[in-house]
Amino acid sequence: ISGRLSRYLGHSHLISAKQFAYKKNLGTKDALLSISHKVQQALDRVYETRVVQLDFSAAFDRVSRAGLLLKLQSFGISGPVLSILTQFFTDRTDRVCVGNCYMDWYSVHSGVP
Repeated sequence: ISGRLSRYLGHSHLISAKQFAYKKNLGTKDALLSISHKVQQALDRVYETRVVQLDFSAAFDRVSRAGLLLKLQSFGISGPVLSILTQFFTDRTDRVCVGNCYMDWYSVHSGVP
């Protein structure tokens, strides 16, 4: 599902060309190289250059699953694929274990499994 969904989103131009994460053969090093190249070009032209860095390392912990499913629907994802993803994202539970001590199960409403 992941591969087919990625191809569909890519061919439909629903994912920005500026996105490097979760694209085949692209990643953090490519994003850093792109930024470095743009900064170097600006410096070569003697433009004022500023870089603002943001850390999204825990961003997926806060993703609304309902919102993600709505976004997929707006991209034209439907039928069995949407049904499978809906089942995968909903009714998820988790619990904490330390040694042999287990907490009670609790519902998880956000985050990407």
